Amino acid sequence: MQNKVRLDLGDQQARRQLKEILEKNKTRLSISRVPKKTRETFIELAKEEFEEDYGMLLKWLLDQALEYQMMKERLVDLGTLEARVSALEEQLKFRETQAIKLLDGSIIKKSK
Repeated sequence: MQNKVRLDLGDQQARRQLKEILEKNKTRLSISRVPKKTRETFIELAKEEFEEDYGMLLKWLLDQALEYQMMKERLVDLGTLEARVSALEEQLKFRETQAIKLLDGSIIKKSK
């Protein structure tokens, strides 16, 4: 826990000290309403893999989430492309086996 310090803002050194404290706290992040199990898992992972550096764990998790999102979009695109290729292959097979009937009534079968 941090010690609470009372500063006289009329004193220039106290103002400088307050400014330093505020600068240190700029990178501070506080998250509330975290489910208990999620919090415990986060803390345990930070201890095991990141030497209790919560900031680096948060960065790593964000990197993983962004990478997953990008891969998911690519997989969806790939699935769409694969479905389109399959549909085109089916159309091609149908056209290859389709017969052509001429005006005189004769039938021409297409061959590969």
